[in-house]
Amino acid sequence: MVAVKMEFVTLKISARLAICGLPLVLAGCLSANAEPSSGRNAQARKASPVSSGEGVNTSVVTRQDYEAGVRETEVCLSEANVEQKNFGWDPVGNDEMILLYKSPVMSVKEALEVAEKCQAEHLDAVRAGYQRDNPSFMSPELMKAVQACVRGKGISLTGREKSPTDLMQSVPQKLLFNLVDCVHDAASEMFPKTPIQFP
Repeated sequence: MVAVKMEFVTLKISARLAICGLPLVLAGCLSANAEPSSGRNAQARKASPVSSGEGVNTSVVTRQDYEAGVRETEVCLSEANVEQKNFGWDPVGNDEMILLYKSPVMSVKEALEVAEKCQAEHLDAVRAGYQRDNPSFMSPELMKAVQACVRGKGISLTGREKSPTDLMQSVPQKLLFNLVDCVHDAASEMFPKTPIQFP
């Protein structure tokens, strides 16, 4: 019998892979209130029509849709013996949820392949739709702390920043490292148990 070491796998759903301190981040999460649903329900959610007022039907993806998609992903993962840990919505951008995965019976590479497959089947389209329909915004208390930190370094801001992108556009390129430090410092203080990735 071969002993298998359990490892956490995180994969950032935003299509980039990052290895930071903890091994790999999958943004996508399970709400305690989300009801279980099948892959067919995910398709139905994506096709749910909402009137645009001009007789054209469009789809609007909500947080509930995203959380239900994550629930489906979790079921898919559990069937393959991959466990999921939920860190909730990303406080930096609020446009995705942060999950951690581990498996007691497979390598990191194998667990990552399972996670990518389950994501593709149950979450990728919902995530993309959610990010299309809902503008990114930094949690207000985090934004306030980051703005204070940046100003404390002598960098001017407009005061109208709402999202990470707004902050990056306000801070001169050559001073962006200060913004990165401020976001990580403030986020790690306010959300000490949440893996933070910025930019």
